[in-house]
Amino acid sequence: MYKSTINFENQPNMFAAGDWLFWSCEYEKAREYFQTILNKRSSLTESDLARCYKSLGAVEVELKNYDQAIKFYNQQLDILQRMGDSHNKNEGIQSCYVAIGKVYWLKFDYHQAIDYHYRALEINPSSAIYKNLANMFVTTKRFDLAWDFFQKALEIDQNQEEGSNYLKLGQTYANIGTMYQLKQDNEKAFNYFEKARETLLKKLPVTHTAIGKIEKAMRTITELPLFKMDVFAQNSIIVLWLDEHIGREENCRALKMELRQITESVKMFDSVESLRQCLPHVQNRKLFCIIQGKHAQEVVPDIIQATSSSLEPVVYVFCLHKIYLVNWACEQQCVLKGGLFDHEKNLFAKLNKDINKYVNQDPVGDKKILSPGLIANFMIQLTQIFERFYQENTAIGTPIAVQ
Repeated sequence: MYKSTINFENQPNMFAAGDWLFWSCEYEKAREYFQTILNKRSSLTESDLARCYKSLGAVEVELKNYDQAIKFYNQQLDILQRMGDSHNKNEGIQSCYVAIGKVYWLKFDYHQAIDYHYRALEINPSSAIYKNLANMFVTTKRFDLAWDFFQKALEIDQNQEEGSNYLKLGQTYANIGTMYQLKQDNEKAFNYFEKARETLLKKLPVTHTAIGKIEKAMRTITELPLFKMDVFAQNSIIVLWLDEHIGREENCRALKMELRQITESVKMFDSVESLRQCLPHVQNRKLFCIIQGKHAQEVVPDIIQATSSSLEPVVYVFCLHKIYLVNWACEQQCVLKGGLFDHEKNLFAKLNKDINKYVNQDPVGDKKILSPGLIANFMIQLTQIFERFYQENTAIGTPIAVQ
């Protein structure tokens, strides 16, 4: 058994040794130490007595003796409420309410836990209390209330000095991500997890366990079989692909079905006329066009005419003999933005780069920038499918484009 031999009267801080035992996870010894102090209550001030009950409550929480912890915290609360008015008194009472609320939270008594946190809020609102309430409402699936309290916490933390609030903000973003994950809104969950990661990395090393947990949550989402986030639809993008073989309905059917699993915003055509018929329906979309070389000079003017100046199209011309189109291409701004290609990997790499640049530009109106991780994952899937279209054509001896 732990025996205290310290003369409390000669100690500038009689609780220091007990606190050290507590933080060293020596909870039984810490309990005995604080109980030894309590046994000398006749010589303690009310402030010291309250502090002792607080420490004993914290010890009992760690030992999972929750009812005993509540008893000690209530004894602390009784003393604080008897003390004269002071700022420290109110802070102590608020802290005590939160501590009792957390114990009820551990007991899964959410009604009492929420009630004590509301009492604490009445004294002085704080982001920590708002976050506790938000997380309890998440646990009880009252998501609208949880969102409201997360927003209140963010308002407080965002108004703090830049740099001092990164850990608080990062934790709140992670908690919001968890809320959306429970709601099975995986797109928003991923966005908030990534926002949490980016914020925490401003203060923590990439090897920190908090970063690892968030990255694990992000991987879990991206590995879900039904996880889908159409970057093109979110950014009013459409890809028009004119190729005589790929565009035929009966060709590459399995790949086309796979492509539709991640986006409905890639349209394939087997003739100039079929592409022309589509153009009136995509006037308000940002066009990225892959055009078979033999049709480029005929169809590019129609593409330009069908789009507004604010949404200038980008055209990628695929042909085996680029030299025949160089002079013409130099006069077409949309082709200069895209390019002439005789190798599909170079074309897809340029398309990937251009789309990434477009979706990461400053948002317009209420359109929001999507997280880089989601965009990267989407574009990797898309590029892999595009390359398999080429491989399938090559396997049957049909070139994607000829000039």
